[in-house]
Amino acid sequence: MGSGARTYLFAKPMKHLSYPRQILDRFLEIRCGAAVFLDRVAYLHLLHGVQPRQSRVPLRDPAGTLQPGSVATTQGVHYRAPEAAQSHVDFGCGEGTVLSFLIPSTNDDAVITRLAGVDVSLDSLKQAIEACKPWPQDKEELREAPLSIEIYQGSVDCADRRLADFDSLICAEVVEHLHPPILAKFYEIVLGTYKPRVVVVTTPNVEFNVYFPQLKYGTPEAELRNDDHKFEWTRSEFEEWCRAGATEYNYSVTFTGVGTLKYSCPELGHCTQVAIFTDLDRSSAPRHDVFEEYTLLERIVFPHYDGPELSLGEILEQVHFYMKYLVGDASERPRTVEVRDLWNILRIRQINKTKKRLMEVMGGCADFEVEEGGERVKVLREYEIESEWGEENEEEEEEEEEEEEEVGEEEETKEWDQSKEDGQDWMLQWKECDIEEAKGWDWNKEDDQDWTVEWDIDQDGWGQTTVKDWSHP
Repeated sequence: MGSGARTYLFAKPMKHLSYPRQILDRFLEIRCGAAVFLDRVAYLHLLHGVQPRQSRVPLRDPAGTLQPGSVATTQGVHYRAPEAAQSHVDFGCGEGTVLSFLIPSTNDDAVITRLAGVDVSLDSLKQAIEACKPWPQDKEELREAPLSIEIYQGSVDCADRRLADFDSLICAEVVEHLHPPILAKFYEIVLGTYKPRVVVVTTPNVEFNVYFPQLKYGTPEAELRNDDHKFEWTRSEFEEWCRAGATEYNYSVTFTGVGTLKYSCPELGHCTQVAIFTDLDRSSAPRHDVFEEYTLLERIVFPHYDGPELSLGEILEQVHFYMKYLVGDASERPRTVEVRDLWNILRIRQINKTKKRLMEVMGGCADFEVEEGGERVKVLREYEIESEWGEENEEEEEEEEEEEEEVGEEEETKEWDQSKEDGQDWMLQWKECDIEEAKGWDWNKEDDQDWTVEWDIDQDGWGQTTVKDWSHP
């Protein structure tokens, strides 16, 4: 599968689109689909019932049209894996968009320690490797748990033993690219050989193509969203295909979708349809055990915090340190803090490793009362927030300021004394100039008086009186 699988809405060439109508349609397509190949946010939401803090790889939105609320993810889906999944396979990983998004720590109990990506396209895998390499900040801000990422070149119609013990597998926007013989082996490999606890499969909903006029949905000239698509299913076709595989391999399956437009009709579903498979019998062995070997292109290991384990008291000391800044000067009593705000602090994650451990620490302390559901905690202790520099440093700063003021006054005095010496010469020059100007004015006064008197003829003596008064102060 080529790189188009991960960017199916962007891979369709734009050169055949006429301006402006089809370009606008294209932007609508991007707006609806930029976050749709399970949106990466939706993937963790489906697996753990929560959404991650941030995206490591930003969504591509050339049109600049993605707005809050314009793309629906999986709100209302109440799926949660029986246990938090710690290892994930991206089957048909393309450029590593999903993999790279799973790298940052999440705000739930899941601590991902292993990731693997498989694709047939070498060009796409090279991009995936670059996308998944540690950033400089990953070396400075050490994650709380180890993480390794393995990138393989291989096909979805064969299995590799090294991927047989992963917790979950995602296959996002892949099946529609497969030829019938390869698609026919999909369940045998994924559910019958790998047998992960959770499998998430997404594919375009062809019924939604009615909102893309350039695709001419429902006409003999109808096109698919991507030139590499072999088919695009309706919701009923997709559900029939999924239920057949779930029944054969003893999985349950539920359906949802991602991607809507504000004006879209709910009866047509979402832009992308999603199936969630859950293994109903974890104790049973996989039905198939035929393996081949993928080509391992890269194994990426992230640095992580490996400091000594702290005692309960030491952990509580750290929790109190950060908690006093989270509660701030809130007036209500008792003060309440969101647990996710505390867990988002790197140091807290490092010393606790899991949120479950953090909740146990706070639950056993009389200073905290964990609310039902574990999302918020009441703080029963009062904190005094000390000055950042302390009293001693404040006194030192005041003394330094006073010394600077004294030095500044001395410098100003010296400059003023020098300016006075220079100013004396200037004053003498000014006085001499003033005397000459006065003489010159007296010499011209008679002419001015004649002019004033002449002007006074029309002004009833006002001008003459004025000059007379001026001449004899």
